[in-house]
Amino acid sequence: MDQRDYALSILKQARDLLSDRLIESIAESADGILEDAEGCSYMGEIEVIQEKIGGRLNQINMLIANFPVGGQADQEPTPVAQVAPAPTSAPVAAEVPGPEKFALFSQQIAANDLESAGETLADLLEVDQTTGIRCATSFRERLRADPTTIQKAMLLRNKLMTGKNNDSLMILWECFRLQGLQAVEVLQTLKTRLSTV
Repeated sequence: MDQRDYALSILKQARDLLSDRLIESIAESADGILEDAEGCSYMGEIEVIQEKIGGRLNQINMLIANFPVGGQADQEPTPVAQVAPAPTSAPVAAEVPGPEKFALFSQQIAANDLESAGETLADLLEVDQTTGIRCATSFRERLRADPTTIQKAMLLRNKLMTGKNNDSLMILWECFRLQGLQAVEVLQTLKTRLSTV
């Protein structure tokens, strides 16, 4: 096993360990989590689990998703590796479906390639490139301050599909600093796109 394969195996072992810990923590705190979700408790069980395990698991998943592509394909190839072998992959963005496009955007953010990330985001949200780059810059700043930002952004699809417009608008603001009429227009665009999938 070469050094690259060894490094990737370490990341995958860490992911599996954290996943097991997450499952155990959820099972042990089931009542507290449900009470927290219902607003009956202010102990913050969900936040505690996120701080203890969720953040680290998210970081490991990001490392795996952005792991450099080697000479041979991984046993478990990720959409990011398939659609964006190099940071300058913006021309591919228009051909990539939604979830994979967000993975591409995440990789470009991790590579600090804000111009390509902005172009990908502009295509994803159907906004102009200047707005896309501004939103990508905001996303990177939020991600540096709060590693859970990427998880919040990934919740957007679910919120849209379940009709939770206020939650969706909040995610657009928190992650991309979109607000007002522009946020509403993006919301409508994404909802229309989802309804045609």
